[in-house]
Parts: sequence; C-alpha cells; structure tokens
Amino acid sequence: MAEVNGIKELQVKGETIEARGSFKFAQQAEAYKKKQEVDGREQETDGITVIFGEILERKMSGLAKFWHCASAVKHKNKFTLEDIEDALDQKINDEDVHPIEFFKGAAEVMNESRWFEEEVGNFWLMLNRSKKFSKEENKEQAEAYVEMTIDNYKAITGKEPYKRTNKK
Repeated sequence: MAEVNGIKELQVKGETIEARGSFKFAQQAEAYKKKQEVDGREQETDGITVIFGEILERKMSGLAKFWHCASAVKHKNKFTLEDIEDALDQKINDEDVHPIEFFKGAAEVMNESRWFEEEVGNFWLMLNRSKKFSKEENKEQAEAYVEMTIDNYKAITGKEPYKRTNKK
C-alpha cells in the first residue's frame, strides 16, 4: 500500500479546523466519556480514551468526536457534531478522500501530542497489562485484543505505538 498522508485539517462551514491537542480539546472530550458495568462495578472511561479507542477501531463515530473536540480549540464549540459529520461526509464522498487519511491524522495527533501523553500512555499501559489482569478463561481473548489494537495502530499510521519514555 502506498504511503498514506494523515489529514490534520478539516473545512467546516467555510472555516478550517486544525487537529491538535489542547486543553479545550480535552474539556470537550469529557462529553464522550463512557460509564459501564464490569464485574458488578461501574467503571468510567475518560473521553480521550473513548475517542482514541474508536479511532483505532476505525469507527467513523470516533472521527466525528475527534474533530468535534478539535473544533473547540479555535471555534469555541460553535460547530455541532452534525456539522462535523457533514464536513467529513463531504470530504470523503465529494472530494474522494479515503477515511484512512483521517484515521491516520487523528491517531498521530492523539498518540504523539504532549497534551494527551499521559492519557494515551495510560491507554497503552492498561492495554498491555490487561492480559495479566484477565481471568484465566479470558486471557486468550485479551491477548488477541491487545495484538489487534497494536496491529490496527501500525496499519493506520505505519508506526509503532506510543512508548513511555523520559522526554526532555
């Protein structure tokens, strides 16, 4: 497959949204946090983790959420999720842009941004540890999920996933 460029800008209603990490992006992402019951306990997953996971699963809903959060940076929530979906639809259908270009741009921004370094780093840490914490009957399934997620990231970006390092 040829080199894929990651799209990091989107035109919405004549205005350009730049994909980048920021405090406003993180604040808007909290609208997408999820609560679910696991083993009889309620667990909450933060919005950044939800969006990143959906991007790695190549869900269009994750792309829309990503760009909705990105729009909060400069445009102060002036665009609705529907506005974002319409812009993505136009770009993909009318301008013949392949969705993988959006997934790559979003995955790179989230995985490589200092703004998301802790949350995304924690995503990879917890993902890798999930094998260890799984019940014996679920270990094989957990292993397969970890492998699939890492493979998806590599397929989308052509890069290895985030590794915690002591950045200076």
